[in-house]
Amino acid sequence: MTEQTGPDEELEATPATRSRARGERVRMSGRERREQLISVGRKLFAAKGFEAVTIEEIASKAGVSKPVVYEHFGSKDGIYAVIVDREMNALLGMVSASLTGTGGGARELLEQAGRALFDYIETHDEGFRILVRDSPVAQNTGNFASLLRDVASQVEALLAHEFDRKGYPPKL
Repeated sequence: MTEQTGPDEELEATPATRSRARGERVRMSGRERREQLISVGRKLFAAKGFEAVTIEEIASKAGVSKPVVYEHFGSKDGIYAVIVDREMNALLGMVSASLTGTGGGARELLEQAGRALFDYIETHDEGFRILVRDSPVAQNTGNFASLLRDVASQVEALLAHEFDRKGYPPKL
């Protein structure tokens, strides 16, 4: 039995999670609290963007004090980075899995990668909004543009192999 904590994450049902579902106040384990904060932060960042969300808001929605959020993540940048990292890994995992098929040629590989991207957008709508929204200015990775570069790099390597196999000039 599991308790849904977000559209893409599940936590194992424990006596604590069942008690919370009944409205009872129960102390969470560190892992449960961290997952709760990530779920709350994910929803807020998706709805409002990085700049509009505050640590105070995350703490309030989670029913904890600000120091609890700081204890788990150090800063707003810290929780945001964890959320973005999870989303990037989910999307890259889906695209990578789509590119491991053995049948077909270059066109099929590109179509599979495109389908994986659209599947991610459809099944991880909050995560997609986070990836395409504003992110901290100093961050050069963990945004949608860097993700597309990673995907393009994977596809490029596969296409180069496919071109080589078919005897096409590598410059293509």
